[in-house]
Amino acid sequence: MLLSVIVSKRSKAKGFSLIEVLVTLIIMSFGLLGVATMQITNLKHNQSAYYRTQAINLAYQLSDQMRSNINGVLNGAYNNGDVIANADCQNSIGCNSLQMAANDLYQWLNINSQDSVSSLLPQGTGTVCIDSTPNDGCIANSQCDGIGSIYAIKTFWVDRKDKTTVAVDDCSNYQSSNELRFSMVFMP
Repeated sequence: MLLSVIVSKRSKAKGFSLIEVLVTLIIMSFGLLGVATMQITNLKHNQSAYYRTQAINLAYQLSDQMRSNINGVLNGAYNNGDVIANADCQNSIGCNSLQMAANDLYQWLNINSQDSVSSLLPQGTGTVCIDSTPNDGCIANSQCDGIGSIYAIKTFWVDRKDKTTVAVDDCSNYQSSNELRFSMVFMP
């Protein structure tokens, strides 16, 4: 009788079995994988937001330069204008409104500048043109129609590197591509 009492006490022992611990580890590992996936997705969206912010800032920067060179705007110097550096625009000698417009576009698009479209945005490019439909175009074709008097400042870049679709020359597949566009209108 004494023996049966000892056996029954052992069967009522408390604690975790090895299977319970393994099941808990599996559940926790799936939870941690979910958290890691959310973190990666969050990083992608943060990078995308950063690029959009850069595109907006670059467009506003150029519009401010256009506002300060209103004679160049009225003379059409920014409409698909020349992209030429002019050192005289940076010193006390000065330059005329057409030269200033060409220099502004050069600085905005220059690969060698730290604050340009091509250096701040992946595969970034841009255009300034008179356009009646400013919310169109792609990297391969800015689709400026030259109609009207409203300038469109268009900035293009590749947002996601995990998609490999690029827009074709007529931009017909723009929506399914990994290219993004920020368009801003400027009315003199």
